[in-house]
Amino acid sequence: MSKCEDQVLAKRIGAKIRGIRGNLSREEFVEAIDRIVTPQSLYRVEKGLRKASDKVLQKISEKFNKPLSWFYEPDCETEAIQAEFSRLKILEAIQNDPSLLEFFEKLSQRSDLKIMFKQVKDLSPESIKRLIRIIRAIEDEEDENPT
Repeated sequence: MSKCEDQVLAKRIGAKIRGIRGNLSREEFVEAIDRIVTPQSLYRVEKGLRKASDKVLQKISEKFNKPLSWFYEPDCETEAIQAEFSRLKILEAIQNDPSLLEFFEKLSQRSDLKIMFKQVKDLSPESIKRLIRIIRAIEDEEDENPT
């Protein structure tokens, strides 16, 4: 996992902990989880400045009836941000090729190919260009030879 992904995860977990804490003060929440963190540490975790330890997450999940996996599940907002990040990365990679830009705009409307956008985060700009060119070649082939 990259440093950026670690930060996103820390912020997501922090927001979920803040949501669980609700109207409790940090001190009351720390007391509820058997003082395994300090209020200051809880503040840093909630703000995403520090990743919560597995021990802290386990204790919170036990006390507030949440499965441990819940902390790691993305919410709709996070998925939308990640999708937009991927789309921008693709656009940056193909910005100097008007034909690829035009093709990508059409391609990005297809729900069956949206999953592909999530896969570009680890690709170089040149690899992204190659991938879009390959998809365009396949699409052109299918248009010429419909089944």
